[in-house]
Amino acid sequence: MRPSWNPKKIEEIARSMVGNSTALFLPAKIALTCIRAGIALAPSVGATAVRLIRRLPTRASWHGEGYLVDSAHGGLLTHCALPDRVSAELARLGYRLLKVLGDDYPRESRPYITDWYYYVFAKAEMPTSQTPCA
Repeated sequence: MRPSWNPKKIEEIARSMVGNSTALFLPAKIALTCIRAGIALAPSVGATAVRLIRRLPTRASWHGEGYLVDSAHGGLLTHCALPDRVSAELARLGYRLLKVLGDDYPRESRPYITDWYYYVFAKAEMPTSQTPCA
């Protein structure tokens, strides 16, 4: 899981610490960012460890697809698959992938950080000889 913090808040605190000193603003901002990153890292590492313990022994983790129990929904059994598996399956059904977005959008999705993906598919155009009758 990604560590996170509010960069605007860091800037506000740095500005309040150094006042109008432009020479001290950047060093204060860097120091505060490092401190906040360290503080944010501990819960992130803990949450990642819990997630690994739950998911690593599953078939989904080792085969790129399978079922996971989603504790966020009271134990809902959810089928999960890697984006390339989903895309290949729908391509066999005549769909083409337009876009993949992670749950962390607008940030760039990362394979080991993104919880789930949203897919945008379009039905491939049918040749005119195969167009169904109206």
